[in-house]
Amino acid sequence: MTSDRHGKLQIQHCSWVFTPSPEPLRVKLSPQPWDATDPLLSHKTTQRQRYEAVKASCPDCDDVLLWNQRGEVMESCIANLVLPWQGKLLTPPVSSGLLPGTFRAWLLAQGEIEVAEVAIAQLRQVPEFFLINSLRRWQRARLVN
Repeated sequence: MTSDRHGKLQIQHCSWVFTPSPEPLRVKLSPQPWDATDPLLSHKTTQRQRYEAVKASCPDCDDVLLWNQRGEVMESCIANLVLPWQGKLLTPPVSSGLLPGTFRAWLLAQGEIEVAEVAIAQLRQVPEFFLINSLRRWQRARLVN
């Protein structure tokens, strides 16, 4: 569903079948930090040009992780991040500059994941992490150079 600046709603739909990869997704870090204070980052919009551009800058990977000026991982171009860390499953806070996805919100409400800042250094210490969203659910991922 989209809304124009006058509040007129439009609903679109299409069929889509997701086939999960048996291998972890190959993910790179964005070459540049993103501004965590940009209000557009916390809203789902049709303004996808910068996400598409950063994804195009890494053609040899499946997705790109965005990080902010404080060195905190935010999310990927299409999913929220969950980091296994010291027996917990952590997802970055909204203050890091991410879109608070609906599946992330549901997992938080269920107590399956918890909010904590995730530094790039932490991400580099785990062999795998997860990318989550409401369509694809849990996808294993690994950081590549």
